[in-house]
Amino acid sequence: MPLAPLHQNNESTGDGEGRQVSPAQSLKPERIISGNRRRGQVVAKRKGRSHMVALSAFAASFGLMAGYYALQFFWKKVRYTKPCQRGIDPVGEAEVFLAYGRTRDAVRVLKDSLRDNPDNLPAKVTLLRAYSSECNREAYCLLARDVQSQVQGQPVWHTIQENGRRLAPQDPLFEAKL
Repeated sequence: MPLAPLHQNNESTGDGEGRQVSPAQSLKPERIISGNRRRGQVVAKRKGRSHMVALSAFAASFGLMAGYYALQFFWKKVRYTKPCQRGIDPVGEAEVFLAYGRTRDAVRVLKDSLRDNPDNLPAKVTLLRAYSSECNREAYCLLARDVQSQVQGQPVWHTIQENGRRLAPQDPLFEAKL
């Protein structure tokens, strides 16, 4: 294999084995400079294989990670016990979840509580707050229509309207009445 021209000042760069290499070749550490052409070809094949190894390692790690999160999700569903069965107020537990930014958990607890007791007004108001924090416009508007007759005229209704105007400004339910 012919060597490329050396530096302008005739200083050569060695490859560590006493052979002369050009500056362009010395910047390519994956290429082995030798008289044996097959050895250089083997290095090129190994380089191509290393990309496949890295790709398969990435796919395997992604698969393991997806499996881990799927198992974690199903484990939570299997182990879930209602707050009432544990002697905990569901609205209080949802408030704690909301305080720590765990909106999904708060929504799950509140929906479960409303399945058992559909007339639980504090649970509905807290669920409205959870929907507001996760910007779920459709669910917020639907639940606000359900709660309107029970809380209209109370201070909490003004808060519901303010949040509703932020989420759905075009909805006439949240217009400010003077």
